[in-house]
Amino acid sequence: MSKSGVHNTGTYSYSAELEEAEPLFKLKFPKFAYRFKYTNGQFSTISPFSLPAFIPGDYEYDSKKGFNTGMVNNAREIKVEGWPVYSAFGTYTQDIKEVEVLYKESSDNSIYVVEALPFTSVNNGARTISLTTAGGGYSNGVESTTGGTGEGLKVRISTNQTGLYLVEIAEAGEGYTSGDVVTVDEGYGGTITIDSVVASNKFSRVINIKDNQVLKVLPSNQILRPYDAIPKKAKALDITGNRLVFGNYVHNFSIVGNPTFSTVNVNRTNAQQLTQNLSVKSDRTYQVGIVYQDEYGRQSPVFTDTTGIINIETSDSTSNSCIQVVASHSNLPSDITHFKYFVKETSNPYYNLPISSVYTDDESGNMYVSVHSSEVNKVSEEDILVIKKQSGNTAYSTQNNKFKVISKLSNPPDFLAYKDEVTYATDYLKFAPSYDIGSSNHQDTKKAGSTPVPGHNTILLNEGGRLQDDSTPNQIDPVFVQNITKGSSIQFRRTGTSLVSKAYKIKHIEYGSDGDMEVEITFEKQFGNDVNILYVDDSEEAELAGVSIEKIEKVEDVGNSEYNGKFFIQLDNEVELREALYGENDTET
Repeated sequence: MSKSGVHNTGTYSYSAELEEAEPLFKLKFPKFAYRFKYTNGQFSTISPFSLPAFIPGDYEYDSKKGFNTGMVNNAREIKVEGWPVYSAFGTYTQDIKEVEVLYKESSDNSIYVVEALPFTSVNNGARTISLTTAGGGYSNGVESTTGGTGEGLKVRISTNQTGLYLVEIAEAGEGYTSGDVVTVDEGYGGTITIDSVVASNKFSRVINIKDNQVLKVLPSNQILRPYDAIPKKAKALDITGNRLVFGNYVHNFSIVGNPTFSTVNVNRTNAQQLTQNLSVKSDRTYQVGIVYQDEYGRQSPVFTDTTGIINIETSDSTSNSCIQVVASHSNLPSDITHFKYFVKETSNPYYNLPISSVYTDDESGNMYVSVHSSEVNKVSEEDILVIKKQSGNTAYSTQNNKFKVISKLSNPPDFLAYKDEVTYATDYLKFAPSYDIGSSNHQDTKKAGSTPVPGHNTILLNEGGRLQDDSTPNQIDPVFVQNITKGSSIQFRRTGTSLVSKAYKIKHIEYGSDGDMEVEITFEKQFGNDVNILYVDDSEEAELAGVSIEKIEKVEDVGNSEYNGKFFIQLDNEVELREALYGENDTET
């Protein structure tokens, strides 16, 4: 960094902003897998796909554009690994010519080849091994090793109650010497002796994806090929049109009955998964199934049972939870060597619906929420909305979190479509102590039936008007009479302040016998506590502050940008809903 011009002596603070290239998959959720190309030109099945390579931004919903910028994928470089790096003598890996790294998007079933990794020959990979010490604390599977003169040896281990009892080479590694003793990782004390070595093949361990590099697209039927359905045995074999044809063959497994499952929702403990915030969804129903497999990769159909159904409650929405499964199935065929679980969500389709604004109709008590028009097809009348996150950055885990859609409106409801506008306001106003008493006496303190008092609906006036209409006020002004009529809605304002009451509609109005000297106004509803703002204190005979009357009329709120590009959903104004949307459960409506 450089700065031109005169530099004065002193300490300077600079802030810098990193200029980065556009993300690779800005609006995509890429997943990666791999498959093998063999020396005879054939291809293996596709490995399971990875989780999406996705780095979210901070949550920020642009209600004008209907877009959550937090769901922009900020990944600018992706490292992909996980395939076997070394071949193993006497196994299928010796026949691998290339490892093809594959890519697909979460919303598209097309599969693309990102890169094809050829092998290089390396010396002194492990050819044969033998178990030296059993150790303990191991689990069945493939484990790395450390020690010896080389690197990269991985072994497939089988265990019993005392430790290791069977070891096989999964990846031969390179650079070893016969007689090397290596330690099996992820347990303690288990060692293996390398009895002989041989040349092996090596593939790149990792690739860096820095751009949208795509070599070709795979045939669409490859995603529907979970395994190669080769018969267990056949009495006849022929070749037709470059295809193998079997006759009188034995296929599938003789599996009787269904498995029994024990399913529990538990908190994750894996540190990496906790960092990634991985979790199953709450308010969902999942069903677990199991597939059996033999040593050659042949698989059974999915077996399931009602015991494999589990419901994830709303109260678990704040947890990084996962489903823990234990399956039992008696009398399985002896050729079954492996199994894998499948999880299916059996709930109805669901959509995320971000709320733009919340409104309450004071008259009907109904609540309305506005949503960007881009989401209009996600919700219909009679649908149920489930609140998962309340106002602010807080999860909503109250059990009653489901609210029915009463109606869906393309335009704002009337109480929003028409705004209140003051069309007439008094400059002076005096209350009368009793009806038809004349204009010389005034009521300057709180009195039911004369001044606005909570629980009553009548007032008496003997002066009221505007100075522009009557510069020497001493009675009810004719312009007042013209504007303040039966059916008018008025509100009271404490003069010189922003304090204003609710609007009250006039039910009846009557003028005194002495012309327009006094007026008695009766309202449709009784006054609420809001009129207490008109008094200097809360005492029974509190003195009135300055008061004016304002006539309110509904005027169409044309061109209000707050409602542009929005539709509106009507909901019942329940306590739980107010708590979720306002962050409180005591909102006065």
